[in-house]
Amino acid sequence: MLRETALTFSYLNCITPKRYREICERFGSLDDALSLLDRDFLQTIGLRKEGMEWTLPRLTDFDAYAYDQKLRDLGITLLTIEDENYPSILREIDDPPVFLHARGNFKALNEICLGMVGTRMMSKEGKRAVFRFAEHFAYQRITTVSGLALGIDTEVARATLDAGGLTVAVLGSSFDRIVPKSNIRLSERIVENRGLILTEYPLDCPPTKYSFPGRNRIIAGLSKATLVIEAKKRSGALITADLALEYNRDVFVVPGSVFSPTFEGSNQYLAEGKAQLVTTPEDVLIAMGLLHSSSQEKPTEPRYAPRNPLEEKILSLLSGVPTKTTAIVENLGESISTINPALTMMELAGAIEDVGSGEWVKV
Repeated sequence: MLRETALTFSYLNCITPKRYREICERFGSLDDALSLLDRDFLQTIGLRKEGMEWTLPRLTDFDAYAYDQKLRDLGITLLTIEDENYPSILREIDDPPVFLHARGNFKALNEICLGMVGTRMMSKEGKRAVFRFAEHFAYQRITTVSGLALGIDTEVARATLDAGGLTVAVLGSSFDRIVPKSNIRLSERIVENRGLILTEYPLDCPPTKYSFPGRNRIIAGLSKATLVIEAKKRSGALITADLALEYNRDVFVVPGSVFSPTFEGSNQYLAEGKAQLVTTPEDVLIAMGLLHSSSQEKPTEPRYAPRNPLEEKILSLLSGVPTKTTAIVENLGESISTINPALTMMELAGAIEDVGSGEWVKV
């Protein structure tokens, strides 16, 4: 595809995968259709009133050379579905984006990519799960893929980067309209650490109610499998999971407390038999054929041996679900002055962890 053609049609943001196929069938290519681009052409390809009102002013004011220079100044690469370096795994889905705007390291896509998605209303349990899985995947040279939204998406990127891994973030807006704004610095950190940021949207394109489902299909399409960390009912993360299933990709779900609304969607998804339940990173790797179950280390002794009866009682009480110090005191019938030193010593030994707000988990 000619550069001017790609710049023009990508900027207008009116070429869906279906329209691309129809234009190629009717006119031969987007290159051949470029000279026909006007109001009548836009109506011919099915643009409605709302779309026309947004697209026509952009067409009238468009300067291909100036736009090209602006993309280059921002370090943005424009890819078309006709380019050789367009992600091959993304071509496999039914509705691949015709245009992709990218910043960063394309080699991040050369590794096995795994989508990690979840709710914006992240719980402490969900955050701990993110770090457990993302850190392990980073060590295994698996590229994590998420949406750079608040909550789980943000923590996926952070945890992967903290572990020295590669991560890809797919935006539901243009590069100059990143939301939330608090993640603009995180997006820069991703690029600085050999990661990649992708979006199908041109500059000056804010997020809409349609752009996030569109983003979700790219996350699912880039990923060999998708892992749902934590999802409420009707969560966007489950839309991503549904799309992954449509693309014949594996879907894994981390179960959560039946009392937590932020895991309600996840647990229901598992109950309906749509995905495979996983509780460890090794579960995912085995299911993906990247690790044999016989290769997992089977410890013959506990990781931590209690040094006295009180520590033994505390360990038996704690689990992966955060427990408040006050609950420990109440359950064990000991004073706070007795419990606190024991908790401190056990934390220093690596047996338990303070996850904040006076809540503890077994490591």
